Amino acid sequence: MVKPLNDEVKKRKKDVDILEKKLKQRAYEYEVKYQDYQYLIRERDMLKQKFYDSLFTVQQKIGLEVKNNFL
Repeated sequence: MVKPLNDEVKKRKKDVDILEKKLKQRAYEYEVKYQDYQYLIRERDMLKQKFYDSLFTVQQKIGLEVKNNFL
């Protein structure tokens, strides 16, 4: 009766090891996606500022009164 119990413990330990490996993989994938997300946020903000700067420049060139409503 001791042998089946040892086999069960070994099986459970193997299952835990597999789940720990999956967790590490998911944590790595999450970190990669989070870094991509942070990059996209910075790029979005940079493009938004570039757009507003261009809009301001155009307004100045055509002589419109510049209002900062869009910021």
